[in-house]
Amino acid sequence: MKNSKSFKALLAAGLFAAFGSAQAMEISAEEVDLNKDGKVTEAEIINVIKMHFMSMDKDGNESVSMAEWKDHAKK
Repeated sequence: MKNSKSFKALLAAGLFAAFGSAQAMEISAEEVDLNKDGKVTEAEIINVIKMHFMSMDKDGNESVSMAEWKDHAKK
């Protein structure tokens, strides 16, 4: 994948801004490319964001409370 490093930086910056987590900085383009076709689609990016959101939603109520947000940010 061309520009893999710049894409990774862009994706990480977006996820970091959205979720305030250093964990987001560790996501590579290869991890987002779920079907391994050498391209990252909007759907694949949305899927990663959804998975991250679900990992924050500890009680499974489809929302992230401030306590859940802060707890996740500590990681």
